[in-house]
Amino acid sequence: MRQVLPSKHTPLRRSLLGQGTLLLGILSEASLPVAMLFALARERNPDDFDFATFVLTLDFLFMIGAVDLTGTSITRTTRHAS
Repeated sequence: MRQVLPSKHTPLRRSLLGQGTLLLGILSEASLPVAMLFALARERNPDDFDFATFVLTLDFLFMIGAVDLTGTSITRTTRHAS
């Protein structure tokens, strides 16, 4: 089970928040198909990134409104302060 936030025993890179920053960094370049996003994330962080972590991280990012699913592609959302 992954933790959302880092803690004394969970470093940032192993928390969903840390994994989310990895995915958002990849998505800052373009929207990507889900399979390609997983492959790039796994390539950049092979030791701490499995499919279950990927799905949990995408769920977390979707819940906070940071990403959106369009067809089979994931897009980083942009929010402007009002």
